[in-house]
Amino acid sequence: MRYLNQCIVALVLLILLSAVLHPAAALKVSGVKWTEEISPGEAAPHQIVVEPSPGEGEMDVAVEVMGFSNGPDLSYTAEDTSPHSASPYLSVEPSSLHLRPGERATVQVTCAPPASASGGLYALISFRPLPSAEGSMAFVTAVRVPVMLTVAGSACTETAHIDSLDLLNDGGCTVVSGVSHTGNHHFYGLSNTVEIHDANGSVIWTGGTDPSHHALIPGSSVLLQVPVDVSLPPGTYTLCSCIYDGEGRLLDERSERISLERETAPVLSEVSVDLDPASPAVITSPDGRITLHIPAGAVSTPATLSLGPCQEVPPASEGVAPAATAFLIGGIPGRLNLPMTIEVVPSTDDLVSAGGDADRLCLAWWDSVEGRWTPVQTVFDPASVSLSALSDRPGTWSVVVVAGGEDIPVLPIFGLVLVGGIGVALLRRRWG
Repeated sequence: MRYLNQCIVALVLLILLSAVLHPAAALKVSGVKWTEEISPGEAAPHQIVVEPSPGEGEMDVAVEVMGFSNGPDLSYTAEDTSPHSASPYLSVEPSSLHLRPGERATVQVTCAPPASASGGLYALISFRPLPSAEGSMAFVTAVRVPVMLTVAGSACTETAHIDSLDLLNDGGCTVVSGVSHTGNHHFYGLSNTVEIHDANGSVIWTGGTDPSHHALIPGSSVLLQVPVDVSLPPGTYTLCSCIYDGEGRLLDERSERISLERETAPVLSEVSVDLDPASPAVITSPDGRITLHIPAGAVSTPATLSLGPCQEVPPASEGVAPAATAFLIGGIPGRLNLPMTIEVVPSTDDLVSAGGDADRLCLAWWDSVEGRWTPVQTVFDPASVSLSALSDRPGTWSVVVVAGGEDIPVLPIFGLVLVGGIGVALLRRRWG
């Protein structure tokens, strides 16, 4: 019966999405990255070819130059925090396109750095399809081309500093190292190792992070988080943190003495599932509250999908506030071929965040590029007290409370609960 309920919920979500949404125009963009050595004081040209994907109709596309930096979780964002931003020196021509099926357009990009430029220069070039119909909703997905240029003949420094070191003990124990890029050129493979020493100086726990596949951009500040999977009784401890680049070179180290007044709780371990293109898969969090149903065909080649805790929950964005339950879906670069069903049983703290009204809750994913929470069409099933949504996006997810949203009318669904010989269930849905 539980499997039947899940199938019906997924079917309802597909019907709802097809009724209120239409897919955004998809683009093919040549060259996913512009990396090159350029001369200071000289204009460097670059061409990007854009065309509609097969089967697409006419579309309008906005071409924009944006910033380029790292968010707290090392993911790329469009914020211009780097002193080595290429944005002031970049121009694009044309800045808007009207594309017809099968038609290609060439965008001329020029970077004209000053003679004093050194190290690296960074920006994103965004190709954003515009909605084709008024009053309609669409999945608008921009294609962003990273610009990562190196100024020839200049000294490149790839350095980083640990600005802060702390142990968070809020529902789970995590060592957090605040790290900033202090050099002038990006590098890959940033990693972190952590030791915890007791009052006698003995090492009682070690942990670390894998090398990051994201480059660390100059001027960016990030948070490296290492979950502690053991309980620590009250007492005095010393945290020791070291950071390395992709070649294993020590970049910085820092120690901090801390005092714990209450025992820490170990962080729940991450779980994963192997995906086969021909078979569906299911993965459930250790506490049983979060379940992902991945359909066959969601990946083109064998892959591993992970489900784990989100230690650093992004802040509230306009009209959307994260509740207590946040989680990270990882292991998949990019998006799935087909949407998975995300099913979450809200916690007591989630309900408290919504004033005790589960109808005010929905699911949302964190858009690290735009720096905001994006709510998705969510079904609340009062029988199982669960929230369900369809999405093809891995990444950071949370149960959220949406301010000022409107309830979508109750929809009868047949085949779940027998009432007078007729199967009927009422699932209340909320659009955020």
